[in-house]
Amino acid sequence: MPSGARASINYGWEETAFQTKSASIDKTFGIGAKLTDLTRNNNLEIIYGLGDREAAVNLEKQFQGSFAVETALSDPWIFKAYFGDAFTATDGTTGKAAATTLTGVQAIGATSLVVASSTGYAASDIIKIAGGTSNTYEIRKVTGASDGTHIEIDKPLHYSHPASGAVTEINGTGQTNYYHVFRNLNAPSLNTITVQNTIDLAADYQTNFLGSIPVGASISTAVGSPVMASYDFIYGKEDPEDSPAFVAQVASTAGIKPYTFAYGNLYTPASSTSALTAVQSCEISISPTLDLIYGLGSRTANNYVEMQYDYTISSEMYFQNKNDYLALFMDGTSTFPVTGPGTTVAENGLVLHLNDGTNTMVFSFGGVKADSTSMPQDPTAPIMESVTLRARTLHVYAYNATSAIP
Repeated sequence: MPSGARASINYGWEETAFQTKSASIDKTFGIGAKLTDLTRNNNLEIIYGLGDREAAVNLEKQFQGSFAVETALSDPWIFKAYFGDAFTATDGTTGKAAATTLTGVQAIGATSLVVASSTGYAASDIIKIAGGTSNTYEIRKVTGASDGTHIEIDKPLHYSHPASGAVTEINGTGQTNYYHVFRNLNAPSLNTITVQNTIDLAADYQTNFLGSIPVGASISTAVGSPVMASYDFIYGKEDPEDSPAFVAQVASTAGIKPYTFAYGNLYTPASSTSALTAVQSCEISISPTLDLIYGLGSRTANNYVEMQYDYTISSEMYFQNKNDYLALFMDGTSTFPVTGPGTTVAENGLVLHLNDGTNTMVFSFGGVKADSTSMPQDPTAPIMESVTLRARTLHVYAYNATSAIP
């Protein structure tokens, strides 16, 4: 009788085409990965006709499968499937343009940086733009530098950056570590995956979920807990192996460890000079809104469609300062307004910064506003403030010793 200790769930990129089995199923979703749900559906329809009390036909329609993987957040590579656009920059020490500084505050949404000097910067350079602390930064590709004091960037800033913040080219030579960037480019560039599930039996079970596409993800943590990730996928075609053989769970990338709450910080507004210190929990929800496409002539999916992204952040903290979440909710500033809710609510950034002692993961949100807040008060308990925020954009940065996204 098998248990999950004799099962595995691994994946690989579909290198040539949607639903074409990956040639390299050699990646894990993370350390401690487990399959929390696996559902297959024939979408049966029972058909009755005149004269029938029992069904005349039991008809199968389109086939669809879904699965969910839960793991300690560790290996970041799966985010390539969620966002499509992914690139790597070498954190080298030589061959880079001289660092420059921002001239004046750079506003949220800016696509041109005003800097002390843009000499040495050119299209295709990759730069790191410092925020209010060493843990708040944005990474962008340069699209052009003009008139000596401007650097054009390919995506708007997620949040405002203070005057004199450093701008540094990070794609040099003389490798020390690497930045990996995952983001959406509003282009049909998602990377579908083949997921292989095996179970060690007398006659082994091994099957492949072809054309797997992400429909949701949750990153959550709380005091005293590791950072946990849950990844939800659907697929429309399955390919069982003709001669199955048990395949062990793929190991995590060398040097990668799980992240924990103890080495995490939450910043909002993201250009703040200090992290929120009383946060008890935080959960990020990512919804890519994808769906499978079926056509005449086949019971399995033949394509997929991309729709809108939706990003939600929920957090709870001890209520110590009315200028934290409550001010953000009222008018989007860092000062609680004595006049009450603002006529408008300003957009902000939010950064969840995680570190395992060696490696770093950063979830950098833009266009953030507080949607709702809750603050029950009881004489027998500390006052807690809960907030739900919505964001327009998200970039994920991973910093580690792996030289390329596997």
